[in-house]
Amino acid sequence: MARLGIRQKDLAVALGVSQGPMSDRLRGKTSFSIDELATIAGEFDISLGELLGPHILQARQSPRQDLVSTGARVGRVGLEPTTKGL
Repeated sequence: MARLGIRQKDLAVALGVSQGPMSDRLRGKTSFSIDELATIAGEFDISLGELLGPHILQARQSPRQDLVSTGARVGRVGLEPTTKGL
């Protein structure tokens, strides 16, 4: 942002949010939506891939897919009541 001379206020206006929520997004307290990320990429005149970086573009698997591939099972403790003895 600094290299391009884009201020937090300018980005907030581009996203249609006030400066407080913009600050929360930039500090990582609130996530950006995909539409907001696309708008930011446009403001910076870069692709969404360039904005997010190569590690995001290469992440094609679900972060929880490891549980499925290793054969992990759901434990007995959970939200559903036990049915033992019914």
